[in-house]
Amino acid sequence: MKDEKVVKVYDKKHGMPSNYILSLEEDDQGNIFAGTHSGGLVKISSDGALETFHMKDDDSGILIFNLHIDQDKAIWIVAIHGLFYFDGKNFTKIQLDEGQRGENYFDWIEDTKGNVWVTSNIGVLRLVRKTSRLLFKER
Repeated sequence: MKDEKVVKVYDKKHGMPSNYILSLEEDDQGNIFAGTHSGGLVKISSDGALETFHMKDDDSGILIFNLHIDQDKAIWIVAIHGLFYFDGKNFTKIQLDEGQRGENYFDWIEDTKGNVWVTSNIGVLRLVRKTSRLLFKER
């Protein structure tokens, strides 16, 4: 908003793959990443250009509830069907220990002790980051 006026709308009429935006996160270069309902992940560049990244050939039913950009600039995606690392082009699913997996995931936060906290349909999962960005082990 500028002077309490909307200066730009990002929606299906203006290049977004979906009007249902469930999450937003800004990187250190001023780009905004938007997680959608059934439209993938959208990068809104600081100049206003849009780029869409699809999790599957058909993103119908895929809800990106949260995304997190950590201090190493890694992008973590919390989608209804799993947790993912996004490298700027591709999504890699995080494989959790058997028996500790939820069916649905909703939120992700990191604390100052190296833990990642994820809300799910089976409760709150506490994950401990290991040496690789993609390796996690339940404590």
